[in-house]
Amino acid sequence: AGGAQIDLTIQLRQGYVSEGTQGTLIATLTSTNVTGTSTAVSYTLSGAEADAITNYNDLQFRVIFNQV
Repeated sequence: AGGAQIDLTIQLRQGYVSEGTQGTLIATLTSTNVTGTSTAVSYTLSGAEADAITNYNDLQFRVIFNQV
């Protein structure tokens, strides 16, 4: 409240190892100007996003906070 604007990006990736080896981006969810209040969010993969997954045991979330 009253501070800097923070934007949030959540990526679903397959094969993520590190920032140098990020694997394949499957889906992205972006939220701008997030607050300190928790909010439940749901996301349904599109057919193309689901079809891009070749190994369901190798999925990771990458979370990025960006101060604007």
